[in-house]
Order: sequence, then C-alpha cells, then structure tokens
Amino acid sequence: MKAIKFTIQQLEIKSKSRNSGYLEEVMSIARRSGDTLELDQEQFDYIRNKYTPARKWPSLLLPMKLLAKPGDIGLGDIIAREIGSIGGDAFKKWYQKVFGKSCGCEKRQERWNQKYPLIDSETQSANGSLK
Repeated sequence: MKAIKFTIQQLEIKSKSRNSGYLEEVMSIARRSGDTLELDQEQFDYIRNKYTPARKWPSLLLPMKLLAKPGDIGLGDIIAREIGSIGGDAFKKWYQKVFGKSCGCEKRQERWNQKYPLIDSETQSANGSLK
C-alpha cells in the first residue's frame, strides 16, 4: 500500500485550513521518524475527507439541489441516485470485472457529500433551523 510522507511543519500549515481536531488525529495515528510523519493512503484519505471543511456549492452545481430527496446528505447522494438509475450498478460491475478493483464510487460519494452538503453549515444547524 502506498504511504504518504510529510513533515510536521507541513502538517501544521495544512491544519490551519482543516476542521478542528485534524492535527491531533493525524499526530495520534501517523508513524513518526524524526520530523517526518507517514500515513497509509487509506488513513490519509479517511482523515482528509473527515476534516475537509464543507465548501460553497459552485453555481454550476446549484441546480442539482433541486433533485434532492429526503434522506440525501449532499451532492454525492444526489449524483449516485441519478446516475445509478441509468447504469451506475452496471458500470460498477463492468469496472470490477475489467480492472479487478472497485471503481471508488462509494468513497467519491462520501467525499462529495462532505464537500457539498445540502445543509449550509454557515447558516443552518443540523436540524435545518437558522442559527
């Protein structure tokens, strides 16, 4: 498995643009050798997705919000449902057969839900009421 290596200084700089707890969690699970830290690719992806702040939806994607259904978390759920209805599962099976590995759809869906949630965290609470 691919390892991601970075310095403590790089981590400290990056932590300024991440959600609270990022620095502490990376430090608690990374392997350390002097000033260098190392994470497996899977650990790196998990932490990056967990601590990446939600982004404002690009104007081009705003119409996708009109396709939201109850229970959708964000853009990932909307796209998975819309594409899934026109061959998403068939594509996943084909990709697995041809390349011998997952297409990564589930991880991508999770990442898009986190980046572009349906609830605007700056103006609404989790239950939808205004802050």
